[in-house]
Amino acid sequence: MSDVCTAEQAERLLRGAAAEDEQTVLQVARRLIDQHRYSG
Repeated sequence: MSDVCTAEQAERLLRGAAAEDEQTVLQVARRLIDQHRYSG
């Protein structure tokens, strides 16, 4: 595997990571909301 990364490849990787991060953030947020709801 080469160390050279084109801007296009970098953008694709970043978009993929951002999408995964977004899903993770949403999951964590839902968990916190559920916990808050049930503890009240």
